[in-house]
Amino acid sequence: MPEETKPEELKVEVKEPENKQEEKVEEEKEEKKSKKEIEKEEMTKLKQNQEKLNIESMNVDNTIDLVSEAYYEMDKKISKIVNGISHALIIEGDGGIGKTTKVMQALMREVRKNGGDPEKEIAFTTGHQTPQEFYCWCFEHRHDPEDNLNFKYVVIDDGEGLFSKEINLSTLKGLTWKTPSGKRIASFNTSKPLQGEHGYVELSFETSCAYIIISNKIKENNTLKEHIKAVKDRMDYCKVNLNREQLLLVLEQISKIPDDEPDPRKKLTPEEKMEVFDYLKIHTNDGTVDYSIRTILAMQDNYRLSKIDETADWKKLSDKMLDRIDVGKLITALHDQHMKDAEILQEVKEKTGISKSKYYRIKEDLGLSTRNGIKAKPKNKSKKTESIPTTEKEPEETEAEAEDDNEPEEDEPTE
Repeated sequence: MPEETKPEELKVEVKEPENKQEEKVEEEKEEKKSKKEIEKEEMTKLKQNQEKLNIESMNVDNTIDLVSEAYYEMDKKISKIVNGISHALIIEGDGGIGKTTKVMQALMREVRKNGGDPEKEIAFTTGHQTPQEFYCWCFEHRHDPEDNLNFKYVVIDDGEGLFSKEINLSTLKGLTWKTPSGKRIASFNTSKPLQGEHGYVELSFETSCAYIIISNKIKENNTLKEHIKAVKDRMDYCKVNLNREQLLLVLEQISKIPDDEPDPRKKLTPEEKMEVFDYLKIHTNDGTVDYSIRTILAMQDNYRLSKIDETADWKKLSDKMLDRIDVGKLITALHDQHMKDAEILQEVKEKTGISKSKYYRIKEDLGLSTRNGIKAKPKNKSKKTESIPTTEKEPEETEAEAEDDNEPEEDEPTE
């Protein structure tokens, strides 16, 4: 039988679309768009996790209450916030003296006392943001049950940066001052839509939150002077300053808190923590500036290192820290060089950044006159003998200094 011939297979040519290039461009755009959206979602999650971490790290409601008469005004102003008497507060003072701890302690205790969740009712951030970021963040951390937002307290740490730009000051005015209708309304003047972490942001919104701004020092700004004054007038204000005796009392309380270090090798005993405190107390004086809670915690870490590293000397490491902030030693050295007072002040300000008033206060505590840098005898020797001893001996009085001490003293310049 003749072999059957197979029918030829039909070859179908698939024509590529004429606009294939255009489709490819569109696909790339979609892919690029999705990547941007993914990046934005990831960034939003990171920021949310950071905010959660901020609140968790401030979980201080069960820690010891730091007690000092220097905290009295601040404690009462915070109490006004907690009890709904005030809705805005500025706290200004040196860094590392317990301002943020005291604020978060009071707010967390109030929220938990009422059965609330600190993560949902307390918003915490820093002032290191652009004006647009700050406004958007405030919008997304308001009290608005319809949008499932239940924030009651807004804490802005390191808030001095907010006072350097007029746009931020305008936002703060709206957040903290009631209109004639009794509402507080913040607004942002722009021709472009604002976009926050969760979408577009309204250009004005009503708030019922209480705002607390914590700052080391709000710098004077002649250009914004009136705006800064207007914001301060709308808010409660207190300044926290601890003298040496008050600060040492706080540091002693810190040193008595049981160590929560989980690693037993690095855990400090109560005796070791007090040893660190005693060392700081002996090696600081009225001329030592900028030592704080952070200083003693860093010294404790130096001790931890010495427990696991035989070559580490915690005292030597701590001496380096304390020498950097001993302004009194610097002032005394320059006085002993018989420099003029104006020259000493200029050099000390350049090296340490201390204010003029603080310079004269330290100089007076050290018993130094203003007569061309000549050292004068302390006004009250009985008080000086009670002061904490220093490691260095005081230089003996020279003949020239003795002669100068017999001269009538000039009045100390006033600011």
